[in-house]
Amino acid sequence: MDNLKSNITNEDLVFKFIEFEQPAGKMYMGVLFASEIYQIAKVNRLSEKYKNGDLNNITDRLTQRDLKDRRIKEIATYAEDKDAIFPTPIILSGNSDYVDLIDDKIYFKKGAEEQFSIIDGQHRLFGIMESNRRNDLVLPCVIMFNTEPYEDALIFITINGKQVRVPSSIIYELFEISPDRSIEKTLHNLAKAFNDDSASPFRNSIKMLGYKLENQDFAPITQSSFVTPLKDLILKKQPFKELFENEEDGIIYKILLNYFLAAREVFDKDWGNEESILQKSVGFKAMVTFLGDVLIQEAIEHQDFTMDFFANRLKFISDNMNTPITSKEFGSSYGDAGRLSKKFKEILEEYRNSK
Repeated sequence: MDNLKSNITNEDLVFKFIEFEQPAGKMYMGVLFASEIYQIAKVNRLSEKYKNGDLNNITDRLTQRDLKDRRIKEIATYAEDKDAIFPTPIILSGNSDYVDLIDDKIYFKKGAEEQFSIIDGQHRLFGIMESNRRNDLVLPCVIMFNTEPYEDALIFITINGKQVRVPSSIIYELFEISPDRSIEKTLHNLAKAFNDDSASPFRNSIKMLGYKLENQDFAPITQSSFVTPLKDLILKKQPFKELFENEEDGIIYKILLNYFLAAREVFDKDWGNEESILQKSVGFKAMVTFLGDVLIQEAIEHQDFTMDFFANRLKFISDNMNTPITSKEFGSSYGDAGRLSKKFKEILEEYRNSK
């Protein structure tokens, strides 16, 4: 028997399996190293028929979407994490002529390289192959044999079309139970503090699970929309970056609390107003961007992070804008958040030039 050799062990590439059957057909489940799966796998991308100009060819197994580079990089980075986990199997489909089934093992024959189509899991596989774990990370794998192209497509649609995305707010909520420190856990704790603190201007007004709870009369922003702008602020801007690295999250909260207490005081026509966008995702992102790009630098220069410091600057802005600030003037997209932040900056520069 002339078998394919593993590119890791240089021994016969063997797949020990558990056989099971579902309505879609008979399947073989087991594990292989990522590099071994990559060795036998190929990707038939739907875009190829447009690149080849053969739009009428329905016999090729062209079922996969194009790879997203950003997703590949994210997975490669995650694969090198000490707690990385990939429990979902890579699903392959191929011709049984390329294998020998003996007892509970599949032996791949020479010529099986790049002969098994990836039905599901291409981003996971290619991402891991970009990491330094490609040769030692074991992945679950399910192999099907002798399927028709339309069956591959149907399985792909079923897997990817029926999934319900977990809301980001719930994902952040789950970081609370992790014993390890992380930016996600810090962000969740900040959102929770702003929502729970009786002194907070966001008291009971953040949709912590992504939806309004029964005891919330006014909850204009989700946890995800609240923490997303803060992530860049903490990871990229001083003094927040240094405070996070020194595990001084309490000081981060105090600075942010002073800032938003000042905003509530001076934007009194906006705060608590359902027509205003200031407490919604667009306005919140604009205010965080304005803090990170403009105000925090001045606060560092003056070594003043008090509510009064922020209120003094924000009041000139509120006095020189049409308030409440609504979507009629600034829209409701993240791009509009940039416009609003830019407007804040322009008004503040007028204030500085007039002094």
